[in-house]
Amino acid sequence: MLEGNRIQVRKFDLEKAEDAADYLDLMYAEKRSINTFREVQAVSMHNRFAVDVTLRIPAGQDLLCSEGNDMFPVSTLQADGRSYWKIPGSTLRGIFKGWMSRLAARDGEKLSDSAEWYQTRGNRKEVEAPNLPDDPIQDLFGSLEKKGRIHFTDAYSARPADAKKDTQKRSHVVIDRFTGGTNDGKLFQNSVLTASDISFKMEISILEAGAKEVHWLEKTLQALHLGLIRVGSSKSAGRLEIGEITVSANPSNYDFDTEMKGV
Repeated sequence: MLEGNRIQVRKFDLEKAEDAADYLDLMYAEKRSINTFREVQAVSMHNRFAVDVTLRIPAGQDLLCSEGNDMFPVSTLQADGRSYWKIPGSTLRGIFKGWMSRLAARDGEKLSDSAEWYQTRGNRKEVEAPNLPDDPIQDLFGSLEKKGRIHFTDAYSARPADAKKDTQKRSHVVIDRFTGGTNDGKLFQNSVLTASDISFKMEISILEAGAKEVHWLEKTLQALHLGLIRVGSSKSAGRLEIGEITVSANPSNYDFDTEMKGV
């Protein structure tokens, strides 16, 4: 909430009943005269691990992260009045969670979304509370029972968006979902980012980070750089490479290889 040259911020811990009630009041504040803003204590960042990552599109590759049905790269208007290309943090979060789950499983960790766990539950007919394993990925990314400790900011382009210079329009033939063949007379178009001089900057941070979690994060960044992980729509290559990595907060002196072993 803006007031003069000052800004008031309210954070809600939805695990607490009073904060959940205040949040609901705020959602309906337009219909009722309610002021839920008050002075709150900041979250402690004394054990926060964070890395600043610069991503770029390799030469000859393309990328499409869009919103809605327009099939056009998403951009955001910022405070300087200009638009910047964006890779949503939620997109990166889902990709990283999937790959880090793979790494955790290979390390012998028990995951609550594993095929083995679901197979054991499939034969049970009685209704009971599930006995979930101690899942390190859910502990890191959060679940319906607890909030996560890892955060991905949106990745914004370092320079303003230039639609004419940065994008190319592509034409595609609709595929019949029953026959797998082309659907005559049905075409559609989409646009992709192709400019290799675009770089995206973002931050990944973990509260109370453990050595295994930092190791999985490092390996996932390597996989992204090597092209094992693709980003965005399947109508583009989705290749990204890492331009630079800087450890911006490392209070516990984790052994994070900033050289990324050749990256």
